[in-house]
Amino acid sequence: MSLPSRSANARVLLGMMAVMLVLGVSGRDFATTALARPDPSPSTQTLEQQTVFPGIITCSKCDLKRTVKCGTVLQPRDGRNVYYPFDDVSNKKYHRFICVQAVKGVVIGKLAEKDGRVIIVVERVQFD
Repeated sequence: MSLPSRSANARVLLGMMAVMLVLGVSGRDFATTALARPDPSPSTQTLEQQTVFPGIITCSKCDLKRTVKCGTVLQPRDGRNVYYPFDDVSNKKYHRFICVQAVKGVVIGKLAEKDGRVIIVVERVQFD
């Protein structure tokens, strides 16, 4: 069994870089996770602008298995692997409805930054 030559490795690497370029994915995107710092613009909205966010409202611990403590979060319907935590008051208010089972719905609120993370300051939630 012989190892592939350097040129074979270079061709594979060049092919992977071409695919990444076509898909618009950079190496930084692979190195960082969406959970560490979610994209603050799920629908090209800026922070502090009231917006309607459709998605799945669920528990970050029980359903997503992403946190140690239960928390109410919104997963956008656009297919990205991110979630947006609710602010503390809304987390307590709505968590009892979604802890056991995820629910589709619409969150009306504003994006804000807290402790370096993007959260949703919820005005109103409408469950489907």
